[in-house]
Amino acid sequence: MSTRTEGERGESIACAYLQNKGYRLLRKNFRMGRYEIDLVMRDGDALVFIEVKARTGQGEISGREAVNHQKQQHIIRAAQGYMQRYGGFDAPARFDVAEVELQTGKVTHIPAAFTA
Repeated sequence: MSTRTEGERGESIACAYLQNKGYRLLRKNFRMGRYEIDLVMRDGDALVFIEVKARTGQGEISGREAVNHQKQQHIIRAAQGYMQRYGGFDAPARFDVAEVELQTGKVTHIPAAFTA
């Protein structure tokens, strides 16, 4: 399975998991230039920007570790672009990470994994 296919599968699993928790999907794979946000969702009043990290369980670093400072800055820039395009400045915003174990389908959701 290609990395892209694994990523898409991970995003679908994470999206379904979060929707089952009451989150509402607004956008998948929002792009602003070279920056991307995997999932943009609503959790109550909060606008949530979610980075999904799919893992095969073969010695990879955790999803939380993979979202380093540079990756966080890219997500923040994309989130700013999303809010400029679609609004949302009046809503509280949050940055979450969802790690998906592809072999089991287990999702580890980390709300407020980092801040802007």
